[in-house]
Amino acid sequence: MTTILFCVTTKKISISEIKKQIKDILKNDIGLFFACEKTNAIVKEFETLKPDKHLTIQLSTFPAGTSEESMIENTLKNIPNSNFVLVRNDADFSVELIEKLIAESKHGFDIVMAKKTKKENFLSKFFSNISKKLCDLFFNFTFYEGDIGIQFFSEQAHSIMKSTNTTLLTKINRWIALNIKYIEFDFEKTNIKAKNYKNNITKTTIYFGLFVLTLVGAIILGSFININFIGGLLLFFVYIAFIALGLRSLMDVYTIKKIGNISCENINEIERKKL
Repeated sequence: MTTILFCVTTKKISISEIKKQIKDILKNDIGLFFACEKTNAIVKEFETLKPDKHLTIQLSTFPAGTSEESMIENTLKNIPNSNFVLVRNDADFSVELIEKLIAESKHGFDIVMAKKTKKENFLSKFFSNISKKLCDLFFNFTFYEGDIGIQFFSEQAHSIMKSTNTTLLTKINRWIALNIKYIEFDFEKTNIKAKNYKNNITKTTIYFGLFVLTLVGAIILGSFININFIGGLLLFFVYIAFIALGLRSLMDVYTIKKIGNISCENINEIERKKL
């Protein structure tokens, strides 16, 4: 069985409408799972639904203000291991894409995602390669090549997620032994809107500002006195430290801008219901 997990925060959706749209892929043994805040409109809609012998529907409700990352983390850690398709709040729901992801997974792939074929010019390709190398250097991960709005994960991947940071693995590629497949598909790229930069932008500005001030200060000081070898070596290490800290904070900002928040709070669901 493949569970289609919808995490709903701001988007207005209808369970009944989604049921109608997926009727053609029910032959793949599909189940629906919705995670949302207790105040979401689909909670009331769920109460009006009648059981369907061909389709299992579950609903988990969370306290008001719960982030999408927290919903994903809690839900995936507390449901039985299974193949699942994750549909994020900001993704454009596509039955055709979900069907293609599931079909492709049957060829032995543990993670399947859609991606657009695009040609990069020299400049964008250069900066893309730089960002990849910096992410690998500072964080030891790479970004998925595909879109994270709608993703397929196998039962094995789900099992591994339960023993580590689930949210992290849905947004960045830290897999070692699992097979990842990207399929070409014409879709609207998902733009994750919920982004919390915390103090990362401020820290980046401070570190690079300190680097510039230290450099200018050393130049001015050097015009009045001779800086010996030890002093020069010390300044060199200070420059390196400020640059490294600045780049580290800059990559935090870049990561959040690209894929949204990758951390979450440990929040328990209020209630889970099943039809």
